[in-house]
Amino acid sequence: MQDVLAELAELHDRVDWGAVITLMSEHEYRVAYSSTMALEVPVVVTEGQEAAAASVAVEPAGLHSWAQSTADEVGGLPFSLYVMHRVLVGDTLLGKPLMEVFCRLAKHKEEIAHTDAAMYFLRLVAVQAQGYAMLGKARQALGLPADQDVLFRSRIQVQSDSFARTLDSLYGVNIWNVSTLGDSLTSPTTLMETTKETKPARFLLVGNNREVLTRVVVGDGVEKPLSWHVGRPIVGSDAVEAVEVRETFFDGNAYRLMDLLTKHYEGMGGSYTARMQPFAFIFEDPYVLVGLHFSTVDGTLQCEPLVAAYDRETGTTSWNGTDGDLWKVTDEPDDRPGRLPLWLGDSNSLAPYTFYKGVHDAPPTTVRGVRFHSESVHSGKRVHFAVLDGSWGQQTNLPYPPPTPRQHLVPFQP
Repeated sequence: MQDVLAELAELHDRVDWGAVITLMSEHEYRVAYSSTMALEVPVVVTEGQEAAAASVAVEPAGLHSWAQSTADEVGGLPFSLYVMHRVLVGDTLLGKPLMEVFCRLAKHKEEIAHTDAAMYFLRLVAVQAQGYAMLGKARQALGLPADQDVLFRSRIQVQSDSFARTLDSLYGVNIWNVSTLGDSLTSPTTLMETTKETKPARFLLVGNNREVLTRVVVGDGVEKPLSWHVGRPIVGSDAVEAVEVRETFFDGNAYRLMDLLTKHYEGMGGSYTARMQPFAFIFEDPYVLVGLHFSTVDGTLQCEPLVAAYDRETGTTSWNGTDGDLWKVTDEPDDRPGRLPLWLGDSNSLAPYTFYKGVHDAPPTTVRGVRFHSESVHSGKRVHFAVLDGSWGQQTNLPYPPPTPRQHLVPFQP
C-alpha cells in the first residue's frame, strides 16, 4: 500500500511539474531568441581613405526593429519576464511556485539533493538576468529609460524568499542556524516577588579586534550560565577559526538567563519575561556581531546586538577590546513588542532541547544577523538564539535577506 501511495504522489507531482514547466519553458525560449536576434542585427562597415579610419556600426533600421519587438509590452520581453516571475512565485492557476513543484518531484529521487535544486534555481535567475539585460539595451536603443536593475532585484528577492521557504519545508535547510540548547520551559511556579524588577544593564564583548562572536548558548536558564563562542576571522574571508567558549561578561561575572530576566507577579503564578522582537536584527555589510547587550526596558528584559565594522583584508574589526568604534543595534520604542512570559519551574524539569539543525552543521563564520525564536510546547515555551547561517550562500546560491528597515545603529561606549 505504501508503494502505491508513493507512486500516486509522484504521479501527482509529475502532473504539476508538466503544467509549470510548459509555461516557463516558452518564455525561457523567448529570452534566448531575443538574445540570438540581437547578434543578428546587421553591421555596417564604413571604409575610410586609410585602413585605420575604417569604422563598424550597427545598422540603425535593424537595431530599431529588434529593439521595438524586444521592448514590446505585450509580445516582447516585459511580458515574458513577468510570466516567468509569476510562475516562480506561484502566482498562477496551479498556485504552486515552480521551485516547490521541482523540489517535491526531486524528493522522490534520493540522489537529487537541495544543492541540485539550488543550481537549477540559479540557472533560472541567470536566464532572467540575460532577459533584463536585453530589455535594457532595447529600451536604450529606443531612447526610453533603460535601467532594469531595481525591478530585477526586487523580483529576484521575492523569488529567493519563496525558494527559501521551500528549502525549509521540504529539506529542513534554513538560513537561521539555531545555536542554542533551547529551554524546555515548564508550568508556572509561584514567586515571592509581587513587583516588577529593574536590573542593571549587562553585556558581553569580545576581547580584541581579531575576535568575533559566532554563537550563544542559553543553557537551561536556571543552573547553567550563558556561554558564547568567540573565534578569529581568517584574513580575506568571513570564515572563523580557533573558536573558544567563554562565560564571563564584560564586568567579569557569569550570569544565568534567570539572572538577566525580570520577575513579575501574574495571578496565582509568577513568570520571567523577555521582549521578543517580531523581526530579526540583520546588519549591513561590513558590520558583524561582537557582543550582546542585556537591559531592562519597561520592566522587561531586552537583548540587543553589539556590532563592529569588519575589514576582510586585515581580518580585524573596529573594536579592539578597550576602545574603537562600536554600535548597539536597536529598534524604535514604538516598534517594541509586548512581553513574552517565560515560565521557569523546578530546574530538574528543564530538559535540554536541540533543533533539527545544530550550529555544528555549518562552519563558524562572522555573524551578520541574530534573532530570538519562540516555540510553544505543551509545558510552556522554548526560546532559541539563532544566527544567520554562514554557509547559506554556498549551500543554496541564494542572497542573504536585506538589512532590517526598522533597526538603527547607536554608538555604544562600555
